[in-house]
Amino acid sequence: MFFLDDEDRALVGRRRGEHMRLGFALQLVTVRWLGTFLEDPLDVPGVVLEFVAEQLGVDDPSQVKRYTECRTCSAITAAYPRR
Repeated sequence: MFFLDDEDRALVGRRRGEHMRLGFALQLVTVRWLGTFLEDPLDVPGVVLEFVAEQLGVDDPSQVKRYTECRTCSAITAAYPRR
């Protein structure tokens, strides 16, 4: 359910920096699962964060904290269509 396919990874890969890619990917998988974006995109179980990070080749999942520091992150994420 939190699997990223090739199309997802291509979309995620357009983001700059591992923190942006990981944060965007978390938004992507959670909106699919819940049908809405989380107010706090990091409000996911640690196992989900680690699984998504592993799929993206991110060695340090904790750097995703920087994603929430970006003022435009939620606007960027919301601009993409939902599946």
